[in-house]
Amino acid sequence: MSDLFSSAPDAGEAVKPLAERMRPTSLADVIGQEHLTAPAAPIGRMVAAGKLQSLVLWGPPGTGKTSLARLLANLVGLRFVAISAVTTNAKEMKAVFAEAEMHANTGKGTCLFVDEIHRLNKSQQDQFLGPMEAGHVTLVACTTEHVAYELNDALLSRAKVLKLAALGPEALTTIMQRVEARMDRTIPLDNEARQALIDGANGDARHMINQIEAVYDADPAEPLTIADLPSVLGVGMWRSDRDRDYHYDRVSAFQKSIRGSDPDAAL
Repeated sequence: MSDLFSSAPDAGEAVKPLAERMRPTSLADVIGQEHLTAPAAPIGRMVAAGKLQSLVLWGPPGTGKTSLARLLANLVGLRFVAISAVTTNAKEMKAVFAEAEMHANTGKGTCLFVDEIHRLNKSQQDQFLGPMEAGHVTLVACTTEHVAYELNDALLSRAKVLKLAALGPEALTTIMQRVEARMDRTIPLDNEARQALIDGANGDARHMINQIEAVYDADPAEPLTIADLPSVLGVGMWRSDRDRDYHYDRVSAFQKSIRGSDPDAAL
């Protein structure tokens, strides 16, 4: 007779967001970053050698930075410890470094994943230098901000910076097809609405998968059209900021459009 908790693992998996369930489980599953993951590319070479260098993964949201970090630790046989720069403090970091040193003394390396590392101040970033130099931790840090402005030179000199690309339409289409295979169900959208989801993702796979999940949850009787999408997905927002990369990229594009006498692009 089954007990109350006999189906707990499956239930736990079911309540995870779809984007979390879709995380790649092998390097071959990583889409759109072949310039890093191919056999002759930096990550491909590290995995083949079985040795991970400290890395800073820099790129837009939803391009696979966190997934890559988890995969790399597993593929080269390191302990994986994750901290968030948003919530960590000196006490936690000291405990993580002490535990990593203890494991290093037994021959087990630690991959320390730091999400949003640009949120740490310069003094906090300096705390990684000693453990990295001693070989107690291999740092894999993620950031969406320009590394030259946000990270210490001393930290950058000890880590390889790898830039992830925003995912193009072809990569997002492949991910959409993988979602359908995972769910064993076609996404209830007509062709125009499917393309609108891809175009509106702006290179962010997580954003697109979250929208697909909302469509699945709506469970429409008929495939949704573009006109139906706002009632299911809400208002779309373009990615922007006031004084960082997105702002200056748009200013640059605007200026180039004017110089090129392209009024449509300028508008």
